[in-house]
Amino acid sequence: MIELCPVLEAHAEALFPLVFQTSVADTIVWNGPESLEEFRAALREREEKTRSGLLHQFTIIGSEGAAVGTIDIVPDPVNASGSIGLWIGTRFHGLGYGSEAVRLVVRLGFDGLKLERLQARVFVGNRASRRIFEKNGFVVEGTVRHAVRKRGVFLDTWILGMIREEYERCRREADLTLPADSASLPAGRGAAIRGGSW
Repeated sequence: MIELCPVLEAHAEALFPLVFQTSVADTIVWNGPESLEEFRAALREREEKTRSGLLHQFTIIGSEGAAVGTIDIVPDPVNASGSIGLWIGTRFHGLGYGSEAVRLVVRLGFDGLKLERLQARVFVGNRASRRIFEKNGFVVEGTVRHAVRKRGVFLDTWILGMIREEYERCRREADLTLPADSASLPAGRGAAIRGGSW
C-alpha cells in the first residue's frame, strides 16, 4: 500500500538521488535536475502550483515509508481533461508502486476533479510504463511521431487515454466501493491519498 503526499520542497533531498543522473531521466520528457538546488527550486514552484490547483503533484511514499517517485495530473479545465506524468526510482521498479499510484490519481481525476478524460504520453519502446497505464484501463490511442526532442534526438510517443465512461465501467466490473474521502479530495491542496482498491 502506498500514500500520495502533495509535493513539498522538503521532499527534494529524498527524491533527488532517485532521478539525478539515473536512467529514470531517459524515460521522461524532463532531462532531470542539474543540482539539488535546482531541484529544490523546481519542487518549490510545483508545491505552489499544487496549492493553487494549477497542478496536482504528489510524492509517492512506498510501503516502507520512503519516497519512491512522483506522479502528477496537469488539468485542462477548458476541456475537462488532464495529463498524467509519473516516474519511479529504479530501485523501486517492479514493486507495483507505479500501478497503484496511477490508480489513485485516476480516482482523483474522475471523482475529485470531475474530469472527462485522462491521458499519458509514454516514449515508444517503454513497455513497462505503457503496461502500468494499460493495467489501469488506459488504451493506446495512437503514436505521435517525433513528438519530443530530447537531448537532440526526436522521439516518438504513445498516447494512452481513458474517458469517464471507461472509468465507470472499470469500477462497475470490479464491483468497487470507493472510500468516502476519494470523491471529495481537495484536489491536491494538502490532503494525502492512501492506497487501496479502485
